[in-house]
Amino acid sequence: MVPANNLSKLQEYLGEQTATKNRLGQDQNFFLVGLLFAPPQEQISKSEIVPMLDQYHHSSGTHAYFLCAGYSAYDPEAEPVATVNNEPWGFSAKNFASFVDEVEKLTKWRYGGGSELLLFDSFSDGKTFRLYTKTALCLDLNAILKDGSFDTISGLFHHIFNFKKDRGHAVCSDLSDNLGLLMGKDYFLSQLGALWKTAKHFAVRDITKDAQVNVIRGRRKGKAS
Repeated sequence: MVPANNLSKLQEYLGEQTATKNRLGQDQNFFLVGLLFAPPQEQISKSEIVPMLDQYHHSSGTHAYFLCAGYSAYDPEAEPVATVNNEPWGFSAKNFASFVDEVEKLTKWRYGGGSELLLFDSFSDGKTFRLYTKTALCLDLNAILKDGSFDTISGLFHHIFNFKKDRGHAVCSDLSDNLGLLMGKDYFLSQLGALWKTAKHFAVRDITKDAQVNVIRGRRKGKAS
């Protein structure tokens, strides 16, 4: 879990992770990245996300990186909401809205209110980063609970963490297939309509805004792409 006010934080964080892994002799340039839009006042955030941010942080480890939109550490202007990895986290509605605007300008995704999680395949070589928008998972956490796809957000998050832990090189389409099969198993004896009602949440989506550009790109200042 990473507090973030913009995509530049993602660029910086992935660069740091890549450099660390390279120093350790670990060849890892592809990551599963989540952009978590979950204001602390929203009911699901209040009950199932904010109180467990520290646990999610440690459970996700280096398997999946979730950036929490609008949250920041050691920010005196942000409203205190949680302690994560011994750091005080706060939330800013202004920064949250700015992050939403940034992602909406770069993709076809539109924030619908409530709590949402966008999952992307991502690449970073320490100098540049890319988010691949043709195979994104756009998870409406409120709808997932309402339809009974998962009983808790914790169950969903830990399923994602464990899947990536067990299948380190898996991509979003693999995770989509896995979640779809999980829903199919649960509804094996149910009607097809009931199956689609839950499985539809986990289909990959192309949220590319420009047909010629299927990635969100970034680079460190002073570095060439």
